[in-house]
Amino acid sequence: MEQEFQLIQASERQQQAPSLQPLKADTYTHRGRKAYINQVIATVNRHYHYTSLSEYNTALGYYQVAASRGSERSRMYNHGGLQYTLLDGNGRQVGIPVKASALHQFPGMRYLHAQYQLNRKLRTPKLTQLSNMVDQGLRSPEVRDLKGLSTYLEAHKIDVHYHQSTKGQLYGVTFIDHERGIVAKGSALGRNYSVNGLRRQLEGERPSSQQTVNNSPKPTRPKRYPRQHAFRPRRAYADIFTVLKHHRGAYQLPVENQLSLRKKKRKKRRRL
Repeated sequence: MEQEFQLIQASERQQQAPSLQPLKADTYTHRGRKAYINQVIATVNRHYHYTSLSEYNTALGYYQVAASRGSERSRMYNHGGLQYTLLDGNGRQVGIPVKASALHQFPGMRYLHAQYQLNRKLRTPKLTQLSNMVDQGLRSPEVRDLKGLSTYLEAHKIDVHYHQSTKGQLYGVTFIDHERGIVAKGSALGRNYSVNGLRRQLEGERPSSQQTVNNSPKPTRPKRYPRQHAFRPRRAYADIFTVLKHHRGAYQLPVENQLSLRKKKRKKRRRL
């Protein structure tokens, strides 16, 4: 992966990142691991602004260190703990992990959340400068793919870390600006700076100076009026009969009065 996109090899990362003593043979002892991890954490917190565990791990990875919360059902995860592990040149874990509680300043999740809030304020003004540098790389005629973009940004002290799944597919990108001291995912810069957004721009969706502007008027859509309900005779007649029925029942005489009226009608008929 590093060779394909011309990323910095593990042995060459110290050239651009802040200086730090290289790994020694005694580093893989328990005492050496703790001393080296403490030194790496102090260096990362001093020189880089990160706002997530993923960005924090990207910065630690340049010094062959990784931080993990463990499984979601583990006690360490539920209590906000972290464990730090050394990595070899291929990114594989080496030796026994060291818990955050055994290190200086107890760099667990509670410590990182405090760093997130502080770094977010310090990093925000620098994100625009980083996005401008990425835009310059996208506009460069020498940059034609992600590999060329990584090479261009590397010359400007910006390393690009592509996140790769187990199936070999790229699903994310993180930028490390050594000059400005910030670590940012592509999504932090904007939608156009994700892996898919960078690919779309590199494949030809970049704005060109020769692009003509279409000043023709836009087609007008026909004006829509509110829909009117059609007249239904059966329903109208049914409503009229219902009203008449209720109207007739409202003025209906009592039963006694109806009987007296019937008797009077019979008497009139007999007289006739």
